[in-house]
Amino acid sequence: MAMVSNVNNSKSGSDPIFPLMCGAAFMTLLPQMRKFRNVAALSVLSFFLAACGSLSLPGTLSLPTETAPSITSAKLDSDTDGVPDALDNCPDTAEGLPVDSVGCDEFTGVIDGVNFESGSDTLTLGAQQKLADVALVLNRYPGVRVAVAAHTDNQGPATANLQLSKRRVIAVVRYLMEQGVDGNRLAPQAYGESKPLVSNASAAGRARNRRVELAVVK
Repeated sequence: MAMVSNVNNSKSGSDPIFPLMCGAAFMTLLPQMRKFRNVAALSVLSFFLAACGSLSLPGTLSLPTETAPSITSAKLDSDTDGVPDALDNCPDTAEGLPVDSVGCDEFTGVIDGVNFESGSDTLTLGAQQKLADVALVLNRYPGVRVAVAAHTDNQGPATANLQLSKRRVIAVVRYLMEQGVDGNRLAPQAYGESKPLVSNASAAGRARNRRVELAVVK
């Protein structure tokens, strides 16, 4: 308090040195303020401005201001399935459906690994293990109803293949029900050889066409 009072007394006097001191201080601190926004410089400058009062000082104090970067509110997960849009191969998945690592619902498409003994409707051990995993997921989502479709290749008569696909889809549905899935949620469908994924000209193609698929029933 005494210091401020003494400075004010000096200002009111006729000492010509004081205005020069104010001007020199201002010109010294101004670049610091502009370049570094120096806190200490601001404190000292505030003191001199208070002391100098209405003294006309050279220059204009213009402090740089920082503008907060504009943040765009972008939807990173448009269908709210937990997979970012940049990685989502199915960006319009229905809400509430479980999805795989690329954002596509787990209840649509071929169930890899569901195979049968040759020419029969007997599930292989690997197929049973795969369907047990499918049942676990289905049981976590009791509100989802799915179609279960069985397909064959074109080896043998078409009518025989259709009957084989019927027996196979029944075997799949029965196994899922044994794992606790409500049968009312499963809609069995049999297509025989009528809907191949690829050509049946090669063994690899025929293997792909012998398949079981799931699809969500909306």
